[in-house]
Amino acid sequence: METLFKCRLIVGRYGEMDLAKWWNTSGILSQLGSKVASRGLPRTEFYGRARALFAVASHRTREFFSPPDSYTLWSLPPHIENALDESMLRWAHENREWLEIDKLLIELKLGGLESALNLAGVLSSSSVAQLPRLKTGPEGKSIRLSEVSEITDESLAMLAMAFSRSSPDSLLLPVAPIKGGRAK
Repeated sequence: METLFKCRLIVGRYGEMDLAKWWNTSGILSQLGSKVASRGLPRTEFYGRARALFAVASHRTREFFSPPDSYTLWSLPPHIENALDESMLRWAHENREWLEIDKLLIELKLGGLESALNLAGVLSSSSVAQLPRLKTGPEGKSIRLSEVSEITDESLAMLAMAFSRSSPDSLLLPVAPIKGGRAK
């Protein structure tokens, strides 16, 4: 679940209005967002901010483009979404800090999306090598990835990294068709 959490944090922060302008949030995962939220929710504020941003990004991407029988970083099988929710609750209860990710989120504007994902340790050399070969979908709203039969850390990294093919103000949603056409 750590790979999914890191990918969503980084892509979610990158897509905010003060950076790439893909969803209508601004600075939820920035230093300012932390200062505002920590006043009322000191122990859980990071997870609360993450949860809020994930909900907005999920809604925005479904509204933008929602192909059937496909996964996106923001639309995964229920058992994975539930496992992430449980992990986030456990991490909040344990007071787990994500200092290295928090630092990456602050510096995201300088280094860019692919660099932040790489520094977070979610990218492999094979996933980076695939990026130039990814094609825009025929509808002009997506980046098409290879079919997947199950969600792995590698497929999550690809779904996150492919957002780097988008540009500010111009979202292309990375989509991984489900092998066989049905979500499990």
